[in-house]
Amino acid sequence: MLVNLSGPDANRPTYFELVAADRLMPSLKAAFIYSVAVMAQRRTALHRVLDYADEICAVLTFLLERHSLNTRDASFAESLYELKRSEAVRGAGKDHFSEPSTTLSARSRWLSLFFLVGVPYAKAKLEDLYLSRTGGRLGLGAQNDNSSNNQDEQRRNEAGAASTSGLQRPLQGVLSAYYLHPRAILCAIYRWLRVHMPRWLTKVYPLLHALYEGAGFAYGCSYLLGASFYSPALHATRLLVRRASPDQLKSVAERVASERRRALAHAGMRLAQMPMAGAAAAAAGRALLRTC
Repeated sequence: MLVNLSGPDANRPTYFELVAADRLMPSLKAAFIYSVAVMAQRRTALHRVLDYADEICAVLTFLLERHSLNTRDASFAESLYELKRSEAVRGAGKDHFSEPSTTLSARSRWLSLFFLVGVPYAKAKLEDLYLSRTGGRLGLGAQNDNSSNNQDEQRRNEAGAASTSGLQRPLQGVLSAYYLHPRAILCAIYRWLRVHMPRWLTKVYPLLHALYEGAGFAYGCSYLLGASFYSPALHATRLLVRRASPDQLKSVAERVASERRRALAHAGMRLAQMPMAGAAAAAAGRALLRTC
């Protein structure tokens, strides 16, 4: 069940291949942050990079995954293991899915980008916010610490008193601001959320985290038992991960080479046709055209 290289499911990747592909991008992100942190000890300007490490990694991941999905119909990690994504079509059985030999649609690519980039980024930001509120502890019982609760309650009381201008409850500030000005309404709502959202987050995030990890574990176990989808994200997008056949790899290589030649030809024509281009630019354009 763990290794399946023959039979009718010869193109079905093993569980270990999918786990390795799933863990690659988080490992690269951790290595990038660690490398920048080490270099920041000598160059203080790199501390700005660490402050926006999640955003920088998200942008780089988006560009990398988008290019890989457009050229290889797979995520970057999946392409390294010669895997590809294909849209699932329900077969004869209730839980059986098969994939047609077609490329991904634009909708499937954007949904894949959302789950490959957007969901991990949101999870990282929520986890950072939660850890900053609980002192670096992640668990269902972290919010039961008495000293932490006392400090949080004191901060909420102070913030609530300052934001409501003497009102006993922040919500009363929202209702009172309704008769003042729309801008006052937004400001009161923002202050109310700023006071109460951290408390809700410390209570709700451990449950969300447990559900997220538990769903991934359940889908992994079901994949070992023969299910079609390895993760909830693939199930939500109706995408199957399969091994790419030699013909598919060859067609992908030909398509990438054709797109590269087309881009080089376009760049060469623009350089050669520039009216004010110098001799060096014209020669470079003609050289690009010859390479195509």
